[in-house]
Amino acid sequence: SRIPLVTRIPPVPAELPSLPRTAAGFHLRRELGRGGMGVVYEAQEIATGRTVALKVLLQELAVSGEAMERFQREARLAAAISHAHCVFVYGAHTVEGAPAIAMELIGGETLEDKIRRGEPIPIDTAVRWTIDLLDGLDAAHRAGVLHRDIKPSNCFVGEDGRLKVGDFGLSRSLERDVQLTQSGQFLGSPLYASPEQIRGRTLDARSDLYSCGATLYVILTGQPPFSGGNVGEVLARILSEEAPHPRTIRPAIPRALEFVVLRAMERDPEKRWASLQDFREALEPFATTRTEVAAPWRRIGAYILDLALPMFVLVPALGLLPIHLVDMQTPPGHLVVGFLNMAYFALTEGLLGWTVGKWLFGLRVASMETREPSLMGAAVRALVFLGPNTLIGFALTKILHPMGADAGFLQFTVSMAFYALMFVTARRRNRWRGIHELTSNTVVIPVSLPFLRARLQAPPPEMQLETRANLPANIGAYAVEGVVGATPSGSMLKARDVTLERSVWIHVPNVAGSLVDGGRRSLSRSSRLRWLDVVPTENGEADVFESPGGSSLPVFSRHHGSIDWPNAQRLMLGLVEELSVDAPAREGISLEQVWIDRNWNVRLLDEPVGHGPFTRLAPLDLVHDAARALFVGRADNAPSLPTDLPVHAEEAVQRLMGSENRFEDLGSIRDALTRLSAGPALVSRRTRAAQLAINVMLPAASLALIIIATYVIFGMIPRLKGVLPMAIELAKGHAIEKVDGGIRPNSKISELDITYGAELTPEQVRAREILVADACSTPFGSAIISNPDEELHAAISAAQAHQSGATTADVAWAEALVKAEPGWIGKRRREDVNEQVGDQGQARITVPESDLADIRHRFPTMAGLIGILLWGAFALPLAFAFRGGLTFTLFGVRVRDRRGRRAARWLCCLRCLLAWLPLAAATYVVMKLAKADHDVAAMLLAITFGLIYAAAVADAIVHPARCVVDRLLRTRLVPR
Repeated sequence: SRIPLVTRIPPVPAELPSLPRTAAGFHLRRELGRGGMGVVYEAQEIATGRTVALKVLLQELAVSGEAMERFQREARLAAAISHAHCVFVYGAHTVEGAPAIAMELIGGETLEDKIRRGEPIPIDTAVRWTIDLLDGLDAAHRAGVLHRDIKPSNCFVGEDGRLKVGDFGLSRSLERDVQLTQSGQFLGSPLYASPEQIRGRTLDARSDLYSCGATLYVILTGQPPFSGGNVGEVLARILSEEAPHPRTIRPAIPRALEFVVLRAMERDPEKRWASLQDFREALEPFATTRTEVAAPWRRIGAYILDLALPMFVLVPALGLLPIHLVDMQTPPGHLVVGFLNMAYFALTEGLLGWTVGKWLFGLRVASMETREPSLMGAAVRALVFLGPNTLIGFALTKILHPMGADAGFLQFTVSMAFYALMFVTARRRNRWRGIHELTSNTVVIPVSLPFLRARLQAPPPEMQLETRANLPANIGAYAVEGVVGATPSGSMLKARDVTLERSVWIHVPNVAGSLVDGGRRSLSRSSRLRWLDVVPTENGEADVFESPGGSSLPVFSRHHGSIDWPNAQRLMLGLVEELSVDAPAREGISLEQVWIDRNWNVRLLDEPVGHGPFTRLAPLDLVHDAARALFVGRADNAPSLPTDLPVHAEEAVQRLMGSENRFEDLGSIRDALTRLSAGPALVSRRTRAAQLAINVMLPAASLALIIIATYVIFGMIPRLKGVLPMAIELAKGHAIEKVDGGIRPNSKISELDITYGAELTPEQVRAREILVADACSTPFGSAIISNPDEELHAAISAAQAHQSGATTADVAWAEALVKAEPGWIGKRRREDVNEQVGDQGQARITVPESDLADIRHRFPTMAGLIGILLWGAFALPLAFAFRGGLTFTLFGVRVRDRRGRRAARWLCCLRCLLAWLPLAAATYVVMKLAKADHDVAAMLLAITFGLIYAAAVADAIVHPARCVVDRLLRTRLVPR
């Protein structure tokens, strides 16, 4: 009953009998549906007893050569796809004079049937169906097939609640562009077609992605994104209008999900999700109604970033304004900063649902009732969390500022205590909600994992075929290509189905008769090979199966080694689920029966295929050996673990691979692997970038805290308002210039423009001495002005002797005088001055380069070196204490060594040392070159090493699990 590729147009019967009836080896039971090209029957294949969906070309189209070609192309393209979420094609036939396709029969109904009933479909169910659709289409695209007609009527929901995509009638090969449309005629469903498909442009995977978005739109809202009185109106709206926002139709749809759907339906393909995988990952957080609990470590990391933002961005930005609005050290300044901080949290969390820190950690602030961002809730939340702290800072500044003391360190200490107090109510059972969240009725929930799931790109290696001299060229309608391997009962051959242009396996037994019973022929589980046909051979009947591609697990592990954790876990879960079906009847299974197919799915063969001998194992022993082969690339007893194994999966994997404390039954293994599938899998680039950013912020913040603490506790530093640099310049007799409302030492070295005047007034002399004495009154201040020359030393000594009793008010008066009259200098050395008096009474005074050389060369590089050394001083003990670093702990990242074990503390310290020691060494060399007046060499070295270090940081973000240091030490970063 099979039809060849090119067939004559059969005669059309005058009239077809009613159902049920028998035709061409099928018992046609009832009609399932009718479309533009064919009618679909529920039918039973008489020879095998298998129930199928039989799609037969409409009789009125059977005389059309174009329709025949399209129908046969559908059969070929659909037959090339074998996936759990695609309708499987068993074969092509001729039924009552018309071509027909025998397909997998899906119990249940189509999405169109469900939508037509008008019942709201749960949001998480709609998302899960769309994810199934995307998985099926991804398999089709990998097979080189573009669907081009995704719509609800082509999506079948089985009795198990999972979705499968079918009807590849308009499919087109991704490798060639075959036009089978009539001139000027649009083929497809206009309600779900992409704009480029309507325009007749070249299509790619993003066209199917658009149709998936449109299908999800109608599942969520119950109506298509575009409608009109006729097809032309619908097409015009698709090309020129944006789809109405789904929330206007169904307000319960989350805003974030609405954004995901609308982005998939962008008219410009470049603005859509880059791939089906990206679209799938964006949908994953909405595939469950259960609100996950945001891990405390993620919240802590987000808070650190959000609280550091005002310190490192907001306050410096305000200081750069051309108008000096308010002094941040004064009580009004604290109120301004506190208000801006509250506004930042309230607006970002209220309008977007996340701040910068929460976005980096994949968190969102939402209302407990609606699970959506709430502007009022975010405002209350920010007010309760930050308002009292702002008032405390205002009060401390109000008290301490008139006394000349800085409230920074004390305020920071009080703030940290207050923030900790906010979380005294936090418990896991209440989703770690603090006082501010209970008051505002908000909750922090994870919207996406901060870790990636692995993506499989290239297919696994194929089993090498053997050639034999006595192989027949053809077996029935199949062209033999080679021998896959031996089986205990015969040989497995690989052949080509010339009708459907797909590869098949033919099991040729050593004894007469087929070894496959009727129940096996009807089996349609995706974890087993589909039985296709039976053909006669010299030794009897041979069974034809689909060709899975790939190789057996032992062959795969020998040639490919281990694979990444998430995919190994997925394969193990698939194997255990298949073994759990009729587990008591499964005895004596060989590892060679476990097959990894071309789509990276696990298949369990009926018999082992290979070269033998085949060792039969009990199901639990088989799982044990399969785990070792998948996770570490071999099935021996080596005590290693996967190098990319997340910490949370370590116990389960050790029980799977070890000989002690093993799982007692398959059900326990299945439950454990299912729980692990919801956990983090791989460190993402976003997580690594955020971790590196905090890695820089924490030492900088720590250095600032040390400076503040030293000043407050020991009084070793003058007030942090630029007095010290100004006093140094005044003591050396250099000019001060007025810049943007403030003062700073004039940065020009060789020539300084100043107001002409040979001597200072008494008030100016007193002001200079007050500032010098104030700057040098502490050990830290005098240490900065190291190795002064005799004249400078005399000036400092005179200033300290004359102004030892200067008060805070005196210092403020001196600062004000300098700001008011910035154009005067200290004592001039006439041998270094070249005066030229102009018409405006101005003099140009040349100041020797040596006067500023120490400050120019010493302070920038010295500060950088001190910062890097402090970074190392902090990072090394933290790397030892936390086995990698504090930021690794905040982001839930751990370090594994080359054998998959948790990295030893010494190895973590070595990793940290290799990260910062080259930077410290390069900075020191730059400092020495600058001090020796080799400015060009110092600059070139600084630029070169800066570019190298920037490239290393970029490499760490591009390869988040293994940066340069990890590749050197053979370590790997994994999720906790």
